[in-house]
Amino acid sequence: PADGAPPTVEGQVTRVSGNRLIEVSLGSDDGLRTKHTVHVYRGKSYLGKVEILETSPDRAVGRILRPYQKGAIRKGDRVATRLNVS
Repeated sequence: PADGAPPTVEGQVTRVSGNRLIEVSLGSDDGLRTKHTVHVYRGKSYLGKVEILETSPDRAVGRILRPYQKGAIRKGDRVATRLNVS
């Protein structure tokens, strides 16, 4: 989008490494860009917010933002640019 807001997309965590870094199954082909944020959740549990640091066509790497972390993030957790709160 022209306003720089991330598109509404969902994916999953494909890798978790040290230094609060994770890899997700979304990338530039999905409209994800550096500095966008994604939310991580498992079922109905919110786990945290991640800032995207690097993208490629089909994946992205981001850093877990500690102030927003509410639980341990694991491979297979879901990610979304927007959460549907109802």
